[in-house]
Amino acid sequence: MTARFCKRINARSGSVASFLTKRGVWSAVAQVSILLLLSLGTARAQINRTSPPEHRFLFMIETSRAMEKRSSGIASALDQLFRSGMQGQIRSGDTLGVWTYNDELHAGEFPLQTWSGDPQRVSNAIMPFLAKQRFGKQPRFDHVLSALGLVRRLVPE
Repeated sequence: MTARFCKRINARSGSVASFLTKRGVWSAVAQVSILLLLSLGTARAQINRTSPPEHRFLFMIETSRAMEKRSSGIASALDQLFRSGMQGQIRSGDTLGVWTYNDELHAGEFPLQTWSGDPQRVSNAIMPFLAKQRFGKQPRFDHVLSALGLVRRLVPE
């Protein structure tokens, strides 16, 4: 049947390719192919979404002069959060980051930690880092807000 159809088209229009081009069939085939590729990508993305998404926790700790006398309270609050598994919200594979700020933002100085269910491991990493921080100057939270706006635009949800 296909051979007969092609012979009929050749007799009328000269060639199969010219018939398909005249009728816009190649355009339709290209569009359908693109739609199929896009739908495969969407299906793959939907399959990946069935696993729970990774959560990111970011601690922003003020290291201004006024906060120096509260440093033991900061350590105690963090320790309680870690022991409680962030009030039961954190899961294995979630990440924790630490930014400090006074008149400047200090982001990326502490390596990102991945939660493994062991609060002591995370605490043993973060507490020495915080103990080394120098408290001083005035807080400038506006620097933190502008950086958070940038991160929000760059990091997918």
